[in-house]
Amino acid sequence: MRAKHRRRRACGGPRGHTVGRSLSVAVDAGYLTVGQDVDQRWADVLTVFDGIHNQGKASDTLSLKGALLGLSIAWRVPSLGDSFIRLGAGSFLGWVRDERSGDFETSTKLPYHVEQRQQQPADYGYLSLAVGVGFRPTSHLRLGAGLDAMAMVALRQPHWDSDCGQACRISGAREGESWFPNDALAGRFMMLVSPFVDAGFAF
Repeated sequence: MRAKHRRRRACGGPRGHTVGRSLSVAVDAGYLTVGQDVDQRWADVLTVFDGIHNQGKASDTLSLKGALLGLSIAWRVPSLGDSFIRLGAGSFLGWVRDERSGDFETSTKLPYHVEQRQQQPADYGYLSLAVGVGFRPTSHLRLGAGLDAMAMVALRQPHWDSDCGQACRISGAREGESWFPNDALAGRFMMLVSPFVDAGFAF
């Protein structure tokens, strides 16, 4: 199995209040999207009436998208210029879309092709840790960069739904109506790590 990861993107950011010179508390809001391509994995197609397994290889184009909402605490390190450490926690509310295709064989080795797509809800809680460094080329302008790590735990793990009626049935299967089993579309636990750049201007 070969997996190809697409870049994670997030927009939005913290809005908060400074407590003293080094500590700040913020409300975080944004949008997260993550993509992954999984090529040529072994998979099964199940027939409706007699439960025959048709084996083959499937490829999935997966995209996770949704809103982030949480709280964070940041501590600035005056001895290291304009550097900071930020801890955050919150929720991700979104969905996973799977565009799936593959080639399978009947029990008598007759080949057939399958293409289907589904979109399922996905809710996660998260903890994040960000470390950033920065400098001020002028007294009003700040530039910085860093690394952000986010651990996500499923509150509602997304699964392929084989019980959605006729829309889930595979057309073209050669041993009667068939469907894909209810496999997970995303992990119960996920870890995301990404670099970031930031800029700020004080009026």
